Amino acid sequence: IIFEGDRLFSNSILEYVKKTYNLTTIVLTADENILKARHKNRNDSQTDKFLKGRKTKIENIINNKNIKPLVLKNNNIEDMSSIYSMIVERIKKFK
Repeated sequence: IIFEGDRLFSNSILEYVKKTYNLTTIVLTADENILKARHKNRNDSQTDKFLKGRKTKIENIINNKNIKPLVLKNNNIEDMSSIYSMIVERIKKFK
């Protein structure tokens, strides 16, 4: 099972899934200047309050000792390619 996004990516859901399944949680991070540039390029309407809330939510997941997520930098195409390859390899193990 692979899922992403704000609604499903919460401490409570991740902890629940981990109780039943072999869960690997991956959190992608990027440098602050990269995040700001991406938001500007997308021309999104997310408020500073919303962004601060998401940042806190992700920090809480990263610091959750029950989940122990794998935290990876996603600043550029090379990072993205490496992350993609790693995820594909992990998926192949479960076929």
